[in-house]
Amino acid sequence: MARSESADWRVIGHGGAVRLLSGSMSADRLAHAYLITGAEQVGRKTLALALAMAVNCVAESQQPCGSCGQCDRISRSIHADVRIIDRHTPIRGTAGGDASDEGQDERRARFSIEHIREMQRDGAINAFEGRRHVFILDGAETLRFQDGPATEAANALLKTLEEPPGDVLLILIAPSRSAVPETVASRCQIIDLRPVPAVEIASGLVSLRGASPEEAERVSRLADGKPGRAIDLIEDPAAQGRHSQTVMRVLETIAASLEARFRYARDLSGAYRKDKAAVETELDVWTSVWRDVLLARHGVAQGISNTDWMDTIEAIANQLEPDTIAGVISATRQTSEALVSNAAPQLAFEVMMLALPTMAAGSLPLRAAGEAALSAVESPAG
Repeated sequence: MARSESADWRVIGHGGAVRLLSGSMSADRLAHAYLITGAEQVGRKTLALALAMAVNCVAESQQPCGSCGQCDRISRSIHADVRIIDRHTPIRGTAGGDASDEGQDERRARFSIEHIREMQRDGAINAFEGRRHVFILDGAETLRFQDGPATEAANALLKTLEEPPGDVLLILIAPSRSAVPETVASRCQIIDLRPVPAVEIASGLVSLRGASPEEAERVSRLADGKPGRAIDLIEDPAAQGRHSQTVMRVLETIAASLEARFRYARDLSGAYRKDKAAVETELDVWTSVWRDVLLARHGVAQGISNTDWMDTIEAIANQLEPDTIAGVISATRQTSEALVSNAAPQLAFEVMMLALPTMAAGSLPLRAAGEAALSAVESPAG
C-alpha cells in the first residue's frame, strides 16, 4: 500500500487539508492565519502541530520530516518559537499585566486579553531557534461571550490578524467557524476537518502507530470518525473499558423509565460543567449506538461498530421503525449542536431524553458478548 500524503505529515486522514497546505508551502503562498474547525479528537491540534513542524523543519520538503531537531522539539512541546495557548495557559505578566496564579488559570472561562498581548510581544521578537513563530490558539470559541459579542481578547487579536509580522503564523482551533467571532474568522483561511472514514483510520493506526491490522480495524469502527479517539483506544487499555461502560449506560437508559432518564440527564448536565470533552464523547457514543441500531434494522450488520453488543442492538432494532431510530439520531446530534451554541445543558439533555422511544422493561439483553453483565450504571463521563 502506497504511503499517503497525510501519513507523510504524520496525520491520520484529512488528505485534502494536507494537500492544500503542502501546495501553499510549495507555492510560497501560506496564509498568515488559519482557523482549523471540527469536532474534538478529529485531528485539529495534530494538523496544527504538523503545520508548525513543516514551516520550521530543516528538511525543506514542504512536509515535516519528524526526526530533525526542530520537529522533535515541537513534538515534545519544548520549541521556543511554537506555543499552544488555551484559556488555562498561565499569564506570565510579560506584557505589562500581572502574572496569574494556578487558581486563576483553572477558573478562567475564556482567553484573556493578556494572553493576546503576551503573544504579540513574543511575536514581535525574531524567532529564536526556528524560522517562524507559530501560535496555536486552542479553544478559539472562547473569544466570544455566550450571548455572542466578541471579547476584549478577540478585539486585541484583530491587530495581529490585520498586520501580522512576517515570521508569525497563527493557527486557531474551534468547533466551527460560527463559534468564532466573524471579525476573527473572516481574517483566517478556514480548514474544516470532517470525520475520517474508518478504513483511513485503520490504515493510519497501522502505519503510524504500529497497530495490528485486526486491532486497527476493530478500533477504527469505534472511533466515530475521530483519529484521536482511535489512538486513545489503541494506546490506553482503560479507554476501551470506559467505552464499554459508556455503551452500557446508553443501553440501560434506552430501557429505563422517564424518571431514570431525567436523572441521567441531570447527571450529564453536572458532568458537562466539569468536563465538556468527556460528555461530548458520551454523546458521540449515543450516536454510534443508534447508528448501529439503524444498520441492524436494515440488515447491514457488517457496518456495525459496537459488535460486542450485537444482541442488544438487534433487540432494539426489532422493536422500532427506521423513522423512529433516525429521529433519535437527529435528536442526539441536535443536542450536541445546542451545547456548542451554549444552550442550558440540563434542558438540552432532557429534551434528548424525551425523544427516546418507550421500551418494555426487561426487553433488552444488557450483556456484552463474552463478558459478564456490567454492574450498575456509573455516573456519566465518570
